[in-house]
Amino acid sequence: TFAVTPKKVHFILNKRGTNHLIKDDITAESDEFTHVYTAILEPDNTFKVLVDGNEKQSGSIPDHWDILPPQKINDPSQSKPADWVDEKMIDDPEDKKPEGWDDISAEIVDPEA
Repeated sequence: TFAVTPKKVHFILNKRGTNHLIKDDITAESDEFTHVYTAILEPDNTFKVLVDGNEKQSGSIPDHWDILPPQKINDPSQSKPADWVDEKMIDDPEDKKPEGWDDISAEIVDPEA
């Protein structure tokens, strides 16, 4: 969507039903003449706003619109506890075999074989 109100150009992108207004102010021409406003979106996520064929604003879409959610940055002040162990499997020192475990035969004899 592209609209002009007195002295300001509203450049709105829609993503999944949500409208996103450009963060920067683009001043509109304010004389008695009619002007042609053109919005160009490029495949490399850049844009241009032209007024009467002259570039008025350009740049990267992620830099000029709040379309993408903010990226999460790891906090260096947060760290693992001192006793943290990175091994996937840890032996349980209190683990014991059930009573009679070693008395069970490793193979089951088939009486019909």
